[in-house]
Amino acid sequence: MDDSPAFETDTGTNTDADWQDAYRAILDACLPNCLSVADGAATVPRANALAGLGNPEPSNGESSDDDLPDAERAEERLSSLDAAGAVECDGDSVAVLFDPEADRELTSERWRVAADALAAEIERLDAEALDDDGANREEEIDEKIETIAAEIRDMTADDGMPDVDDLDADQRERFRNLKEEFVYYRNLREANTDPTRALAPTLADRTDRLGDLPDRADDALAEFETAVEATAALRQAVDSDDSAVIRERVARLVEVLDG
Repeated sequence: MDDSPAFETDTGTNTDADWQDAYRAILDACLPNCLSVADGAATVPRANALAGLGNPEPSNGESSDDDLPDAERAEERLSSLDAAGAVECDGDSVAVLFDPEADRELTSERWRVAADALAAEIERLDAEALDDDGANREEEIDEKIETIAAEIRDMTADDGMPDVDDLDADQRERFRNLKEEFVYYRNLREANTDPTRALAPTLADRTDRLGDLPDRADDALAEFETAVEATAALRQAVDSDDSAVIRERVARLVEVLDG
């Protein structure tokens, strides 16, 4: 007996949960690196779509035959999504998102799930970027404090605090500046706060704009692709643990989301 899932587009029990969960699984497996836009559709590789529809992790923490990846089952689920109009299979590619102006079934639902999937990825990256940047900033602050302290020590022969009266005018000015910098960075470290990062734009507050793309954008697909590309660039920066590049790419993604 054929027990493959049938995702219907008309009213029925759990219709939305059935196809949307499977559709979301494809997007989670493909965003942000595997999506491309051409000819009015956003496509992903069929192999990646099938991987998303598989079940590589044991559901109860223990291995069993039922929990292993099932290529045939994934193929059936993909075929059912295609038949229901949720996706469109074409050889080695699967179209997962279409021009919202096109006359297709499930347009609003499809865009909502896709926007939620990309927003979730952006918010995960935002959290990781904050953690990584915070750790790097602590190291930078400690290095700055030590550099300032070393310069102050160099102003005296006995490694103590220099006698201001023994310094010339330029040295006294430099000493005052160093003391102010030292206090600033020491307080910064004690507060565990980076004011530059704290005042920087955040991504999580902007992801809801992805859901508005079909209504506000002249070319929603192109703007979605741009957001995906900016997200992929941030993913690469976070993986490489480069704080300067992370900040640059966070700013770029903010610019994209602000549109």
